[in-house]
Amino acid sequence: MGIGRDGYGLYVFITTSLVTAAVIGYVFWDEKRLKEKRRKNVREYVRARQQLENMERYQAQQKFIANYGKSDSAK
Repeated sequence: MGIGRDGYGLYVFITTSLVTAAVIGYVFWDEKRLKEKRRKNVREYVRARQQLENMERYQAQQKFIANYGKSDSAK
């Protein structure tokens, strides 16, 4: 009953290799999924920030137009 004489070595090697390959595949898949999730969150942040900047610019333009009309009518 020495090591390797029971004939389980090949089965253990194959099983270990399959489990290792499955774990590596899962890790790569999970990293890709997390990367896409982060990318989506960044896109959403940039879109929201751009909307805020556009709204601020629009309000500044509206304020300028309102003031321009007042100064024009005062003359």
